[in-house]
Amino acid sequence: MSFDSWNSSKRGETMESEEKTGQTESEQHKTAGPSPGEKASGKARPKIGIGYRVAGLQVEEATGQRKNGYMIWRCRCGCGGEILLDTRCLQRGTVTDCGCMSRVKPGQRDITGQRFGMLTALEPTEQILYESVVWRCICDCGNEIHVPLRQLTLGYRKSCGCLSHPSRKDYIGRRFGRLTVTDYAGKCAGMHQWKCVCDCGRETVVGQTRLQSGKTKSCGCLQSEIYRKNLKLIDGTSVTILEAGKNHRLIATNTSGHTGVYRDKKRSKWIAQITFKGKTYYLGSYDDKLEAVKAREQGEEMHEDFLEWYYNVTRQEKHAQQKMTYKEVQVNEWEKEYQI
Repeated sequence: MSFDSWNSSKRGETMESEEKTGQTESEQHKTAGPSPGEKASGKARPKIGIGYRVAGLQVEEATGQRKNGYMIWRCRCGCGGEILLDTRCLQRGTVTDCGCMSRVKPGQRDITGQRFGMLTALEPTEQILYESVVWRCICDCGNEIHVPLRQLTLGYRKSCGCLSHPSRKDYIGRRFGRLTVTDYAGKCAGMHQWKCVCDCGRETVVGQTRLQSGKTKSCGCLQSEIYRKNLKLIDGTSVTILEAGKNHRLIATNTSGHTGVYRDKKRSKWIAQITFKGKTYYLGSYDDKLEAVKAREQGEEMHEDFLEWYYNVTRQEKHAQQKMTYKEVQVNEWEKEYQI
């Protein structure tokens, strides 16, 4: 007998065997019996066939279909219902009924009893939202809510909504930054409001959530102080703005491309001007834009002189501060040495 004829006859015997058992040769190897290694580890897989039982399910027939290489079987439940399961699912025993007893269907994630923030999952519903099973949950406050599984697992929902609408708290007398709460001011747009007095003496009304989060710490004076500090104002002149102009940074409303130069549409002229120590100086009007730019650059010499003076003063103050700090360290070391 030639090799080709022997190979074809062997293939025919294999196909005939699969038709009788409803299993491939690999599945027959899996279910025929445990290997020596499986015996040693105690992980022998059961052989699946007609009549095999898993809890309330009994295998009736092989469908001839396959899932990931595993035969799909038609199973009959004790309640009379039917369900299709593959060989691997039956061997693992993860499904024990057709869904009549367990609310979680095969292939779904079971989160029954798990907590997500203030929510506890009770049972799945028949509803599908955002390609996810909707679960019935109960909140710690007692309210029930239906939430998609995806929103629970990703942390998008942590309560029935009570977290986003906190209850009124007793803040009278408490301090938040520069603010001291004096009285309750009612509710506005779903948020509790509190009357506060600032350290500067002004009164203001602030929402409870903004006080809790720390977004509001004053009547507005703190922000003004920070703004003035960032501007580095000296005699009405902002060092920060002068430095920005020196680096050719333009404000959003500038259309000429040069600081201090703009187009007067009524006179059809280019105007050059400069501001120094709170005063604006007119540098002339020109038909040519380049001439207006040149006049502005000549006027900026006072800015450069001012910045040079500012840097020298700042340098001297910083040096004096470092020197004072060094003397304080020396005095402290001397006092420690002589235990004064």
